[in-house]
Amino acid sequence: NQRHLVKGKTGSEVVHFLARYRASYEEILERIKSIRQANTSESDQLKMEQDANRERFKNYLKVNLTAKNFTRINDKDEFNYIITFQNISAKDISMVVGSISLNDLIDREIKNIQVVVDEPIKAGSILTKTFRAVYNPGDENDKRLRAKELVDIRVVWNPIKIVLKEE
Repeated sequence: NQRHLVKGKTGSEVVHFLARYRASYEEILERIKSIRQANTSESDQLKMEQDANRERFKNYLKVNLTAKNFTRINDKDEFNYIITFQNISAKDISMVVGSISLNDLIDREIKNIQVVVDEPIKAGSILTKTFRAVYNPGDENDKRLRAKELVDIRVVWNPIKIVLKEE
């Protein structure tokens, strides 16, 4: 309700106020549109980088989520993720950095797990690691993830860096 802003003003003052108000509103809409386009561009660029890294590293390592469970440790509820790293290359791997996106079946991200493995993975072998994350009962995605079975989760490996062992 804008009545209090124009009460006691002349007709031309009201017209001038409304013109300024409309221009400000249009400027705000343009700014929102610009921000959305920038966010979309950044998101598209990140997705392209992730796709390129997946393609570049696909002949070195296979990563799978083999189990997801829920426990209570030290009065805190936690997710436990058991992840296997299979070195499918002919060289030993000394370090792995990346993330695992846990998505629903229509590819919406539910959770992202940051992964750093600084244990060696010999050529042709499998390393199994457990990662923990605190459960937040106020987070809708944590609730969704807790309720989902492993078969209802699509796992996407997003490698950032794989360091091969020097020979």
